Amino acid sequence: MNIRLLSFIAAFSLAFAAVAAFASNSEDDLQSSVIADSTEYLTGIQRTVELALRGEYGRLRRGADRRLLSARDRIAGLLKGHPTTTELGPKDRIDLVNAEEVIKAIIKNDDKDRLVCKYEAATGSRMATKECLTVAEREARAKRARRNTIEARQHVCYVSVTGGEGQTCIK
Repeated sequence: MNIRLLSFIAAFSLAFAAVAAFASNSEDDLQSSVIADSTEYLTGIQRTVELALRGEYGRLRRGADRRLLSARDRIAGLLKGHPTTTELGPKDRIDLVNAEEVIKAIIKNDDKDRLVCKYEAATGSRMATKECLTVAEREARAKRARRNTIEARQHVCYVSVTGGEGQTCIK
């Protein structure tokens, strides 16, 4: 079974590396990385999902079957009526990569390693930029932000307005 899983991961990674390149910010990369035949691609995704549901890649966690089918349906919906991925808009390409990553994470039984791409506007800007991080990286960033907020609050100085003299600092 381990050999099947490793061969699946290798085949999946090679076959769909083109779509993963859509996560980059370069328009040149977007133009050169294309799924040439969406029908063939969807057939491969369907086969992979069926094997996973039968347990060929190992036992699935509870609820993983619904997530797997949902990701498959999302991919099919995005590619419906589009023979290649060049016809998809940037947001749909990112959604496609995210749905693929969900399938990979479920099969590998490793959700923390799943890549999630989002368009986010930088503070003070209206221009959205693409940001791709794994679930583990996003959680680590959130944890750092919480820790930094707590530390910043511990070193706040304020002026007493109740008649006290000077500043009071909490450290």
